[in-house]
Amino acid sequence: MRNRSLKTVTFAIALLASSFYDYVVNVNSPDYKGPFNQMSCEARVK
Repeated sequence: MRNRSLKTVTFAIALLASSFYDYVVNVNSPDYKGPFNQMSCEARVK
């Protein structure tokens, strides 16, 4: 049971890291949002 739970958690972390890489690091990705700690749309900031 513990091994199955560990695989589930590991998969979730890998999936999170993959999407994080696409959103913030990989500038050639169609999902790229912008670099770390910079606003990409100041019009929505109040």
